[in-house]
Amino acid sequence: MRTVIFKSCFKDDMQSFMEYRVATFAWNTYRLDNYRLSSFDRYLTKISYNDEIVPQTIINQWLNDVGVPEASINGYIKTIRNFMKYRADMGKVVYLPPFQKTKDLYIPYIFSDEELSNIFAIADAYPMTNKFSSIPHIHMEMAVLIRLLYCCGLRLGEALNLKMEHLDLENGVIRIIHSKNKKQRLVPMHETLTNMLKDYCKVIKIYGIDNPFLFPGQSEHLSPITAERQFKKILRKAGIIKGNEDPHKRANFARPV
Repeated sequence: MRTVIFKSCFKDDMQSFMEYRVATFAWNTYRLDNYRLSSFDRYLTKISYNDEIVPQTIINQWLNDVGVPEASINGYIKTIRNFMKYRADMGKVVYLPPFQKTKDLYIPYIFSDEELSNIFAIADAYPMTNKFSSIPHIHMEMAVLIRLLYCCGLRLGEALNLKMEHLDLENGVIRIIHSKNKKQRLVPMHETLTNMLKDYCKVIKIYGIDNPFLFPGQSEHLSPITAERQFKKILRKAGIIKGNEDPHKRANFARPV
């Protein structure tokens, strides 16, 4: 990603804010903040804005000027709110724009039993990677990951953050600690899935290692971007239309697979 040079009256605060974000948050969060804040900076520069406080009217004009889709407006506002909170922590007077009420445009897609069977079959037959690959077990990881998401109703981030210490394979229970609203919960597994996990851990050799991730990636765990990219490949091979490429559909029940 190219280095952004901020030019507005808030350029120094924006620069230090982005340095803080890249050091503290995930790459994708930083990437989105960088894109949105640079857009805000360009607009403020264009209109020669120099006041210490940015009112709602200016923020609305910016959102309209760049043509932010309704479904994305609150994402842009979130970045501005975080930036203004950062400035407030430095003792500066700020205005926090409220989130806007938007229509929920998301339409969930429910896979049919035939589509699910096809997805599982393709995942099980996923081609092996070169042994020198940075993620040599990706073909096995995807087969297990998809089943965890479907059978246990896990969110993608919850599954990817799992470590061996979170699994009770004797009793078939998963302990989720990186959950929504920072709440912990226990998730039961069907015996079939539990046995699959036991075999999977043996094959990729994560037994006996000091608390490894269940789905190892290039550095730590498999990244959400990689998981989504691989799942899209499986969907395309399954013949499912492009618009249904959500790798973490949630189910509210568990069943054998």
